Order: sequence, then C-alpha cells, then structure tokens
Amino acid sequence: MRDVLAAFVDRHLELSRFCEMLESDEKPIMIVWGDDGIGKSSLLARLIHECASRKLHKSEVFVSKSRFNSYLEILRKIRDDLGPELFPNFTQLVNYIFPGPLQPRAPIKIEVGGGAQSVLERAKLENVTIHGDVAGVIIKDCMINVPDPSLNIPPQDRMNLLTAEFLKDLAPIVQNALLVVLFDDIQELTDETYMWLWEGIISALEQGQLKNIRFVLCGRAKPQLQGAAALSVKEAPLQPLGVSDVEDYLERSGHVADGRVAAAQMLWAASGGVPLKVALAVDSYFEFFKDKRVRVNG
Repeated sequence: MRDVLAAFVDRHLELSRFCEMLESDEKPIMIVWGDDGIGKSSLLARLIHECASRKLHKSEVFVSKSRFNSYLEILRKIRDDLGPELFPNFTQLVNYIFPGPLQPRAPIKIEVGGGAQSVLERAKLENVTIHGDVAGVIIKDCMINVPDPSLNIPPQDRMNLLTAEFLKDLAPIVQNALLVVLFDDIQELTDETYMWLWEGIISALEQGQLKNIRFVLCGRAKPQLQGAAALSVKEAPLQPLGVSDVEDYLERSGHVADGRVAAAQMLWAASGGVPLKVALAVDSYFEFFKDKRVRVNG
C-alpha cells in the first residue's frame, strides 16, 4: 500500500478498538473485514506499528493460497516469530512425526487412543552415555511436511498432539507478557484450518489454558465466528470513506480552499469512497488541475 494512502486512512476508530483490546482481556479477539482497497493492509500496518511501539510480542501470519494456510505452517510461523528455542516440546514432536532423511529419532512417548508408543529403542545414538531422561533434546525443525507412515497416527490425532505440545510451550511465554497474533487474508484458510484456529488455539483462552493473548483476524468478508470464543470478539468492519474524509485528504494533500468541497464531492462519487480508488483519483485530479495544489517554495 502506498505511503500516500497510509497517510490518508487514519482509521482512528478501529485503532482505538485495538488499543482497548490490548488493555483489557474482556474481548481478546478483533475481526476486521472489508473489500479490496478498503484499507485493511493500511490498518494492519498501523496495528503492527502499535505493537512495536509498545514492545509487545507479536506474530504476523499473512495467509495465502500457497503459504500459512495449514495448521502446521501457522504453528511453525508463530514459533519462529517468538523464538524456536522457546518451543522445545513442539519442535521435538514435529521432528519425530516429520523426520528428515538424516533426522535422528529423539526419544519420546506419544499417547494415541489411550495407548502409549515408546520410541526410545528407535533412537540412533553412538558413543553417547545417557544419564536420566533425554527427552529434552532439541533438534532443529527441518520443515518436512510428510509424516512418517510407520507411525500410523491418524491425521486428527496428529493435529491434536502437535497443538497440545505447542500450547504447552506457549503457556509460560504468555504467563506474564502480552502476545498479539495478527492474521491477514483468513479467507484463504481451508475450512479445516479455520475450524482448528478457533477450536484448537483461540478457544484455549476461554478454557483457561492460555492468557495474555490477543488475536486480530483480517479478511475480505466477515468471518464466521466459532464456539464460545465468538462471545469475546470486537468487530471492526471497514466502511467506505465519506465526503468529509475526502475533503480532509484533499486539504492535507495541498488543495487550495477554493473549490475543495466540490472536488471532494466529485472524487467521492467517482471512487465510491474506497480509499485506494480515492487516492488514485486524487493523484489523477492533481495531474490535470495543477493550479489547485498549493505550491511549496524551496
């Protein structure tokens, strides 16, 4: 989004709702929606800047058709944004279920369907003396996404196991520090992933597993709210700009006082109040009517 548009769309109301959410745990979820060009990217940039200015932990998950649209990609993204070293249990389980070709087996025990699967005997260690528990070994996640078929863990159980380990590692991180997780283009999530986001991660707030987390979900259409967590939502639909907004933008852009109101009405009618279209229309307007702009000496 161009700098001129970012300066244009202040979105004071939406920003104030976000700040209220940061300061209260009553409604820890904010949903933002609007058509293309309405200013979602500009607003999201403002929210990210607000997090940075407050020195808050944050993770930015920008979903697309090819990236960050599955639960495992999302968990990895949040982990990597906060620091992989803070997620030893999750990373170890990922490495066990999705081993690389040279990935050694870390000793671990997995509960599936009420039964335990011990894997200590599958660890390949040479010239090593083990004293006590070795389950804390951390191995770098090699980002493999194909599970080991020999484990025979159903996909739903695999998702639940990985989510549980992720939450176990995340809980102490947010015990005394606020974390903001911002999603953009959530309409690109698969139905399964979207349901998991609400039931597997966001609902952990309502169930008391997590605290001090705020979620921002941005998309083109109003997201479907899921479960009890839907009661903890602040809504921020992005509406088209009004004539007064366009007039204010013209003034800040250097339009002379004479004819400014008429120009704002014309540009608003031509753009429908969509911020991006307004910004482009104003650029074209000044190209054609150069005398309408205040000349700055120097």
